[in-house]
Amino acid sequence: MKIAALVRRVQRGEPGAFEELVEECGDQAFKTAYLVLGRRDLAEDAAQEALIRCYLKIKELRDPQAFPAWFCRLLTRTCWELARKNRSGAPELPSMRELATGSDPVGEGLEMEEDRRRLRQALAKLDPRMRAVLVLRYFNELSLREMAEVLGIPEGTVKSRLHHALRRLAAELNGTDPLPTGKGKKRGGVYGSESF
Repeated sequence: MKIAALVRRVQRGEPGAFEELVEECGDQAFKTAYLVLGRRDLAEDAAQEALIRCYLKIKELRDPQAFPAWFCRLLTRTCWELARKNRSGAPELPSMRELATGSDPVGEGLEMEEDRRRLRQALAKLDPRMRAVLVLRYFNELSLREMAEVLGIPEGTVKSRLHHALRRLAAELNGTDPLPTGKGKKRGGVYGSESF
């Protein structure tokens, strides 16, 4: 695996190796952060902060093969920290054309631009943690097992969070309440007070 070999070079302190690693994963880090945070300025900050943390902690990584999940965890948690600190301002969720050259992974199958616009608006209304679950699954195309590793939670919890995020997204798209009448939210919301 190219990344694992690059990580080993970085861990050995080879000149230029970290710059190569940044070239390899920096663009994807920005795109992921942009989808989670919905603001270009915050996404740039999150990607840069995650790369700095990566540089400082990469020697602690025992298995270079685990780098993608390890880095994704750093990036996701950095996004959540920035989202908490910057609650003001509505997200300006990017169009997929800005993020993916020639493809539209989130809006795939939607035939009309209006549907894509509605999808972007619905995603922008979601909590950053819900967007993160959707981004990890449908933009980064992580398996449930990989998502569990990134988020540091059991697969069953990942399935539950993904289910709630999809349900909330569908509710935003349809303009309905995601919780059936007569059922209250548990512990202050879909995720309660627990942290990811």
